[in-house]
Amino acid sequence: MQSLLTISPLRRARLNLGRTLLEIQLATGISTAKLSAAERGLVRLTQAEQRVVAEALGADPTALFGNDQPGTGSTRVLSEVTPGQPAECRTKATR
Repeated sequence: MQSLLTISPLRRARLNLGRTLLEIQLATGISTAKLSAAERGLVRLTQAEQRVVAEALGADPTALFGNDQPGTGSTRVLSEVTPGQPAECRTKATR
């Protein structure tokens, strides 16, 4: 199990409230698979999705996602992952 020091602010906020991914899905309309991937940093939520999730968790979007805006920084692109490829090779700049 991950230490609370290494988990994302999004997951930490959800766990601190005792909410499940299913409860957040029902409140936001975003699938549990996408929410889980966002918590693990595998996908980036749109600004609209970030606002909806933050509202469901009673938090500020910046506190959960920082300045993580779609189209800036870097993100892991799952469609370009080669099986067996090291995780550090999966990051692609999107600027």
